[in-house]
Amino acid sequence: MGRPNHSDIKRSEIVQYVYKAIQDHGIEGATLSTIASYMDGHKSLLTYYFNTKEELFIALVDWCIEEYEKFYFESIKDITDYRERYEKSIELIFSRQWHENINVKVFYSCLYLSMYNPKIKIRFKDMYRRFLESLESELTLYKEKGLINIDDISGTASYILAIVEGFDQLWITMEDSHDFEKSSKLFQQQVRTMLEG
Repeated sequence: MGRPNHSDIKRSEIVQYVYKAIQDHGIEGATLSTIASYMDGHKSLLTYYFNTKEELFIALVDWCIEEYEKFYFESIKDITDYRERYEKSIELIFSRQWHENINVKVFYSCLYLSMYNPKIKIRFKDMYRRFLESLESELTLYKEKGLINIDDISGTASYILAIVEGFDQLWITMEDSHDFEKSSKLFQQQVRTMLEG
């Protein structure tokens, strides 16, 4: 068999194979051999593009974070009606699309890695920091437009993030017995009540 053509499979495609391997086999089962099996056994491509397994996982984490940020920012950035933008921003973070944007097994596998890998941890820290900064910016805008009535912008942004993370964990744990749409609407209403006073 000849040497695989490296131009046929790009670095970004390999990240998708890593994603699929973790989704199907978990972080422990996503060995280089398992990942390579999704690429017709072209294990040499892994070492061609990535020096270590750590580099593979860091590339996956970067991709997941980019997808989350792109989904949120792209969804609201062109909305010029402030009331509509306010409603959409709350609806979005409690939506099924938000919670299913990245496979939950993959996301929490990456989060697990962040507890042991400083390079991955700093990426998650930066992701949450950027999200909080964006949320603070949105809240400031809505307050200026008279849509909400809060004093502590930063604290409120952190509180909303904690609610979103808690809602996500609740849905993951109680998926079989939990009405997502009903819970989503309840959480959205509670956040609006807190914001509007």
